[in-house]
Amino acid sequence: MPEPETRSVKYFVLGPLQVRTADDTMVAVNAEKPRLLLTALLLRRNSWVDTDVLVEALWSTGTPPASARGNLKTYVHQLRQLVTGAGQESPISSRRGSYQLAVNRGEVDSDVFEDLITRGRVALDEGDNAAAEQALRTALDLWRGDPDRLAPSQETAIEAARLRELRWIARDALADALIADGRPEDAVATLRALTVEEPLREATWARLVTALRDAGRPTDALAAYQKIRNDLVAEFGAEPGRTLRALHAELLAETEGAPTPRPQRVTTDPTATRTPADSTAPSTLVTAVPAPKRRAPARWLAGRPIAVRAVVVASVLALLAVGGTVLVNRSTALTPDSPGEPAANLQLGAIAPKRPVPGFPAGTSDNPQLLFGLGDEAPIAAQQPLADQAPVGMLTTWYDGPDELPQYASWRRQLIPEYYAAGKAMHLLVVPTFDDPAPVDTKYGPGCGKAYPLSPEFLDHMRELAKSFAGKADGPPLYVSMFNGMLKVACTEDGYHADPLTTNYYRALKDRYLEVRQVFHQHAPNARVALNWDGWQASRDNPKLGSGRSLIGYFSDALAVSDFQSFNAFEDEDNAADVERMVAELGKYGPVMVSNFGPYKDHTGARLRSDLSLVFAPAQIAKLTSQGLFAWSFWKHRYVEVSPESYALAKDVVTRYGRR
Repeated sequence: MPEPETRSVKYFVLGPLQVRTADDTMVAVNAEKPRLLLTALLLRRNSWVDTDVLVEALWSTGTPPASARGNLKTYVHQLRQLVTGAGQESPISSRRGSYQLAVNRGEVDSDVFEDLITRGRVALDEGDNAAAEQALRTALDLWRGDPDRLAPSQETAIEAARLRELRWIARDALADALIADGRPEDAVATLRALTVEEPLREATWARLVTALRDAGRPTDALAAYQKIRNDLVAEFGAEPGRTLRALHAELLAETEGAPTPRPQRVTTDPTATRTPADSTAPSTLVTAVPAPKRRAPARWLAGRPIAVRAVVVASVLALLAVGGTVLVNRSTALTPDSPGEPAANLQLGAIAPKRPVPGFPAGTSDNPQLLFGLGDEAPIAAQQPLADQAPVGMLTTWYDGPDELPQYASWRRQLIPEYYAAGKAMHLLVVPTFDDPAPVDTKYGPGCGKAYPLSPEFLDHMRELAKSFAGKADGPPLYVSMFNGMLKVACTEDGYHADPLTTNYYRALKDRYLEVRQVFHQHAPNARVALNWDGWQASRDNPKLGSGRSLIGYFSDALAVSDFQSFNAFEDEDNAADVERMVAELGKYGPVMVSNFGPYKDHTGARLRSDLSLVFAPAQIAKLTSQGLFAWSFWKHRYVEVSPESYALAKDVVTRYGRR
């Protein structure tokens, strides 16, 4: 039987969406449209919701069909049957052009969750530690998973963020109750897990330091303080806040002059200024120590013949290859990426050296070896038979937009460290979303293309993504393939010079790519970043328009500083020929990954088997690896498993050529 506080709960949103029916049966609402409808009504419970709002909620990722309003009535009818018991009045009412879901307080688990947390904190303030612990544990038991996947909307994301913060408040308060009840060791066990989950949350670290001190472990308490101080300095260039600093002073006094823990050595970036909140100590911004900067005077270059400029640029790129930090096409110094920096401040300036690709050169004609990956979502890919039975060393995940950021942030706590610990490389394929291209403003003038990559928030999202997938610099790499096919992001696929709007967009996109590369290098020490292309563009060329293979040349400066090269091969025609042409074209700039292989209209597996047989014929794969091919990622496991013969061939290829 449910606990008294939760017996009345009818709608469960703290995890996968579920409904308790009249006969006390729990039913999961998995079908997309009923799930989206119920989520929209619960977010606006006890209010009349216009039909237009609900139609937009149900078809937010595409154009609603002509029959949308009729379909909505069908989904409302299905939902009424689900939530209404026999002989009961339906909680879903309708009137002309709107619907309302009537909900009593206590019928949604998130309301009960919030009430229990309030009760627990009040009990804690009143000194009733036992009552506080009981209420807080009951609240936390309601949490079955992150609620932000209920529906792809900003409104849902905001509510999910609020509930996640309430959960943190509850867990911190539970630790307070345990400490106040004289059970600091129990609090330590809880808090250790929380600091791993959210390693920079000062309030939780302050409780851990307190619990360790109260448990008679002052040395461990000092070590915990040192850990969070070092991490804060390394991440933000900021000292801990007043609470942690006061705890540290108390610990030093109690341990009678024990040496003050000091952070690791940091280097001040003279171009950066930052005033940390809640800190009286001066702060520094932690940066890598670059090689001496070598500046190519932009005005001097501008007046020289093309041949002279080419020599200078070639020299600059050579410096990049050996680890120098250089400035190109700028007459003023540029600062590293930092939150809030204008996008226009970083082009080919302040670009970090290329990061080496492990295992490249990939092999020889006698023994070619590749890094094999499987996608398109790491946790699903990791569970597939191919990943278990063959040397698949990389897990690929598609990033389709900001709604996925909270999910990937949750992976950071456990899944991603586990994958890296198991020796798996990670691969992110960044898709500019599936919205149609549209007019956008750029610093070069009006442009036309995917708006999201050039939006102000894009770099912030890439920063979050980098932090979620970051690993150790000397650990398995994180490969990042940006924009998922360059020909698909502009308003026209006809080439770089198809029209001024296209040219302006591509110029701005190149700048943005270099900024993204900087972001990933700063926040993910193991990141390698590449532009991503479609393999089919190698099958044609129009130098006049800059289409097909010629488009690649307009990004040659960006390719030259990329850490690796990346392209898709998922056509229903001859991918083997595309692979051969693209490896030859991109291999001029560095090691090449087939980032996304899987003929998407191949319902029998015939095309996949033909492509694999041709590419992985001994002479051909030896040629491709000698030209730079080092990695091959299968798009989705279902393309591999479309037939037993396809799976057997894919497994044989990975087993034979997979890097172990």
